[in-house]
Amino acid sequence: MEGNSKERRTREQCPPPPQQYPWLLYLDNEACEKNHIFCSTLEPTITYTKNIPELRDAELWTVQHGWCLLANLVSTAYKLFLWNPCSLQKIELPPVTPYVGSGCDCILSPSPTTTGQVCSIFLFSPYTTSIFYCQLGDKKWTEVDYREEMASAMKGKSASLVRCKSYLIKNPVYCNGCIYAESFGSFLVVIEEQSGNRCLKVSHILVLMPTLPPTRFNLICRLLGYNNELFRIEIVHTLDKVISVVVYKFEFSLSVWETVKSIKDKLFFVSYVDSPFACQAINPETEGGRIYFTLPYKNFIYIYNIEDKSLMFSQPFPNLLEMTSCLMWFMPDIR
Repeated sequence: MEGNSKERRTREQCPPPPQQYPWLLYLDNEACEKNHIFCSTLEPTITYTKNIPELRDAELWTVQHGWCLLANLVSTAYKLFLWNPCSLQKIELPPVTPYVGSGCDCILSPSPTTTGQVCSIFLFSPYTTSIFYCQLGDKKWTEVDYREEMASAMKGKSASLVRCKSYLIKNPVYCNGCIYAESFGSFLVVIEEQSGNRCLKVSHILVLMPTLPPTRFNLICRLLGYNNELFRIEIVHTLDKVISVVVYKFEFSLSVWETVKSIKDKLFFVSYVDSPFACQAINPETEGGRIYFTLPYKNFIYIYNIEDKSLMFSQPFPNLLEMTSCLMWFMPDIR
């Protein structure tokens, strides 16, 4: 039956074919029916307009490893499931209460199709000092309140930070078997998964780089974990102009952040609404060391060269209105 359902799907209900670098996915909510517009970073003149039922009928919380985390609010709970747009595989997850809420930060690590590893899903509520997590096959989410551990880890830190009552953490990423996230605007929190007794523990807090001085400009800050390396990307902008772009790499042996001046073998993809993405450069000398990022209500991509600090613009995407929003990077998982 599953094979027949795949055959019945029309081209308009399937994502575009895989390519070397991720697609940029726009959600056109202004249309009578939600359209899903996939734009190519390799060739800006190529776009695909789709109407995918799974994405149309549920809230899209994140896209990671080519899998979508989708949610339906039913009565007093969110019904969650992972869905692979290429294989059409669907994995049901335990429901969560509404106070976890859409808009929570989500981590999916690793991909459900990774061999020899168990996929874990982490949800960070924007309203509580709790992390909700489960592994594939679990019947319910485990809730961990980290407030007391954060307060304990802050002992000996700056007095002004110790007095801070908000222990909420944000911008989490998974790297080196740990969760790294920001708190207090200038500290890096390390959370370890204790596999033996199925719990999370705030292991320590590391000093982050000095925060930027107050500015009237907008700021996009993203942590990014890739191949056991931890990066932080800062983009300062107005809605019409990019002011600065800086990339840092965390040196684990020294517990310090260092500015990245050249990194030919990687490409970074940053969105202002979802987790960033990195991949290996196919042609390092001509393509590597770039950051592809988007700003709200723009129908083109900014391309920043880390080595020479130059900024370029892609061609405007055809059939894409500037007011189209809710964009995410999508790299199909075809395993």
